[in-house]
Amino acid sequence: MRYSMILLAGAAVLAEPAFAQDAINVSTIAQTGSDHGATTDQQGTAGRVAVEQFGSRHSAELTQSGNGNTTLVKQWMDDNRLESDQSGSDNLIDVDQGWTASGWGATATVEQSGRANAIDVEQGGFGTSLDIAQSGDRNRILTYQGMAPDQTMRIEQSGTDNRSESNQFSYFANIDVVQAGSGATSTIWQRGFDDDVSVIQGGVGNDSWVESHGAEGSIEIVQTGADNVSNVRQGFYNPSIGNQVTVAQIGLAARNDSVIEQDGYDNSIFVVQTGSDARSLVTQSYQVNDASDNLASVVQSAAGDSDVMQDGHRNVARVTQTAAATSIVYQGDAFTAANSANDSNASIFQSGEGAYSNLLQIGDRHSATIFQTGAGASAMVSQTGTDHAADIFQQAAGAIATVTQSGSGHSAIVRQ
Repeated sequence: MRYSMILLAGAAVLAEPAFAQDAINVSTIAQTGSDHGATTDQQGTAGRVAVEQFGSRHSAELTQSGNGNTTLVKQWMDDNRLESDQSGSDNLIDVDQGWTASGWGATATVEQSGRANAIDVEQGGFGTSLDIAQSGDRNRILTYQGMAPDQTMRIEQSGTDNRSESNQFSYFANIDVVQAGSGATSTIWQRGFDDDVSVIQGGVGNDSWVESHGAEGSIEIVQTGADNVSNVRQGFYNPSIGNQVTVAQIGLAARNDSVIEQDGYDNSIFVVQTGSDARSLVTQSYQVNDASDNLASVVQSAAGDSDVMQDGHRNVARVTQTAAATSIVYQGDAFTAANSANDSNASIFQSGEGAYSNLLQIGDRHSATIFQTGAGASAMVSQTGTDHAADIFQQAAGAIATVTQSGSGHSAIVRQ
């Protein structure tokens, strides 16, 4: 991304006769000091705008219309402001507002409309903010914020086959992504504490991928439509505590997939899926930090599958399925034999016909509850260790219940 504005300016001077002959517009502005303003309004094809502002409290307002245009901006130091607007196709906006933490308080507002456009923005200072709006098809956004806390980023895309990649390396940071259309992809990477992510995607065939390393973070994913995919990894830092993930896939038609992996303790996961043919995979594990006191809740009104795997102790798993579905819950010490696996609770509620539950617990003092009301339901509970409790309630014809317990001090209740 890092273009040299000085080199660009030199190239523009050397090529002036060719530019004039080919009717290509070139604007180059270089300002040093403080409190300067730069304004450009360019129309045509293959135009070039290059702005360099060194110092504080500068502003730049840049407008381009046409195809194949390029806007390059470098603002270094503090409290600088950028507004850039491009319309057309195959255009590029490239912005550097102090990636090395020299751009405190920088703000950038970028708008693009058309097809096959690209936006590339880097911000590095304390309290920076970025607002991007892009409309059209096959557009691309790449953003970086880091090296200082309290940063915000908002991205809006509308159209088909758009791509957004967002990166934050700071504390108290926030990313909001809204994508309307089909075939959109949002990729987010965060590292820090008390970071928040919100992704909203509407349409068909959208993909959201979020990886957040730290503590006290919040991730919210909302996908409407069909054939959407959400992937989340959270934690994997020392300490990874107090994180939360919420995924809502509320399409009315075909398959939606949610995969969530969480590391650490005192974390929570909430998944809601509607429509048909839903898939949910939840893993709360011990990899970097102890895994304990975690909560996983999955609600599916769509026919599909739910898998919950929890490592450690004092964890809670809750699964509710209202259509013909399969639920598998594991609570124990799958990831490390040294980690205790005690005092966890799992409950599964199923009301669809032909529902299937399989609940496996390893350790001590776990409890398992399965409640099924649909015909032809099947429930299996397997517990190993000491002082476990298993309860199965089935209120329909043709139900099958199986309880297997090994160790000592267990209790089992089956009601059909």
